[in-house]
Parts: sequence; C-alpha cells; structure tokens
Amino acid sequence: MILHRSIFRAFLPLAIATAVAAPGTAFAQKAKPAPKGSVVVTNARSATLVELALVSRNKKVEPVIVARGLAAGTASRAALPKNGGCIYDVDGVFDDETTVEIAGLNLCKDGNLRLVE
Repeated sequence: MILHRSIFRAFLPLAIATAVAAPGTAFAQKAKPAPKGSVVVTNARSATLVELALVSRNKKVEPVIVARGLAAGTASRAALPKNGGCIYDVDGVFDDETTVEIAGLNLCKDGNLRLVE
C-alpha cells in the first residue's frame, strides 16, 4: 500500500502537467472536409434556388453552374473547375426573385455553401 501511494504521488504531477499543457487535445474532433475539388450547396431557404454559379478569380476559367432547381431544404454536390483555384465569387437567384452574391469565398478551406434566409 505504501508503494502504491508513492507511485501515485510521483505520477500525479506529470498527469496534471500533461492535462494543463494540452487541454482538449484528447477529446478534439475534427470536422470532415469536403472532398477535394467539389462543393456542397445546401438550400436552407424556403424558396427554390433557380440557379447558382461560381465565378473563379482565374479569368481563363468560365463561370460554372453548380446548382439548378434546388428545392428548399435540399442539398447537392458539384465539381469545381480543375484550374479554377480556391477563391470564387458566388452568384445565384431564387424563384422568389431574391439573389445571392458572395465575393471572395475560399472553397478550398470550406467546401460547404449553405444558403439561408
């Protein structure tokens, strides 16, 4: 019993120091990234998305339509242009005549595009 307490006292400071030095590392969860080269478009609005286009900052790449007729509450995955880079401008229109315009979105960092009210 005395040996057990001495071992406990010897390793307790090490255990505390480890927990303080790296908080949350043992329990951290990483979000799953989108597959490289694609974007997930989620329509969280009550209106249907008529059309959504991505415009690359690379002027040699043509704008790409990534969603058409996306009903409210649904999602779709689309491929990104191979030479389009990471930064895109987003242009879209809904059936209630509202538009969405986002400039300079980094789709390599986050491949999810959620459209809300």
